[in-house]
Amino acid sequence: MKTTKRILAILLSAMMILSLAACGGNSGSSGGSSNSSGGSSSSSGGSSAATASSGEKIVLRAADNMADDFQWNINLRMFGELLSERSNGQIELEIYPNSELGDDQALAEMVRSGNLDIQVTGSGVPGRWWDEMSICEMPYLYKSLEHVEKATTGENLEWMREELLNYDFYLLANWNRASRQILSNVKIENLADFSGVKIRVPETDNMVTSFKALGANPTPLAYSEVFTSLQQKVVDAVENPLSSMYTMRFHETTKYLVITNHCFSFSVVLMSPKTWNSLSPELQQIVTECMDEVTAYNNEITATEDQGFIDKMVEETGVEVTYVDSAEWAAAAEKVHEQLAKDGHAEEMYRRVLAVQ
Repeated sequence: MKTTKRILAILLSAMMILSLAACGGNSGSSGGSSNSSGGSSSSSGGSSAATASSGEKIVLRAADNMADDFQWNINLRMFGELLSERSNGQIELEIYPNSELGDDQALAEMVRSGNLDIQVTGSGVPGRWWDEMSICEMPYLYKSLEHVEKATTGENLEWMREELLNYDFYLLANWNRASRQILSNVKIENLADFSGVKIRVPETDNMVTSFKALGANPTPLAYSEVFTSLQQKVVDAVENPLSSMYTMRFHETTKYLVITNHCFSFSVVLMSPKTWNSLSPELQQIVTECMDEVTAYNNEITATEDQGFIDKMVEETGVEVTYVDSAEWAAAAEKVHEQLAKDGHAEEMYRRVLAVQ
């Protein structure tokens, strides 16, 4: 019996030694791989990078507050197709349009916390955290789409990207937006007609102040509330790019389309730094290259889209189109530019915009 126990003990010891040797052998053989992926994880700032570089599928979620057929979501679908193709199916993009996951503020908070990967929104939204961005939708600040592109690419893009990281946003890209116009139930042919008009504006101080300078009665509302507010006459008018107002069907609740060209602007594509840092350098490069292609496509479309939306609105609902003297409106709005930049702690952004005119 004792002999049997001794034999069993010897066998167990031998098995343990062999097991340990095998483990040590595996560790040694994969040591280069482990160290290599460890370096990648360290440089990209998160344990997810190991998953990303291992070839496992990555599902990114993108959201915005626009209708499914709006240009932002067309862009995102293109982005998703490019990502899947270039990553050999490793990256998949899920898109949540039309405020499905919340309004702009909620989506931005989700990006900052890492609970949402990508948000597309107006440039004024990150301005709620970084003051310099707050003036980017200021009426008559940019003179044309060419002016917007010069002011939001190259060195200025890198500056914005670096600064926004301080507020937990990684700026993937800036997309041109066609100029903002007005849909109204009050006929507006000149600045005097605009006096007292209750118009929905984004929830930013510079838009409220600017529209007061133009004589209107600005009313901040969430974008998802605009259609009902126009129906119920809570507001008389709304302003936004025509593409946005068309896809949200605002022309079905208004009588007049007023071409003011009051705000050439841009959209921002924000990514959670946690998501960005979780990607390997190779996948970051793929994301960047795909986004560059989408940005070029967006800017090409944006440059010529307005007339098409004017024609559609007239054909579908018979809205009456009026054109105002933009110079008269710009002169009124520009009176508050410097003060808004100063009060909003956005003097550096203002200087950079003026410098590229």
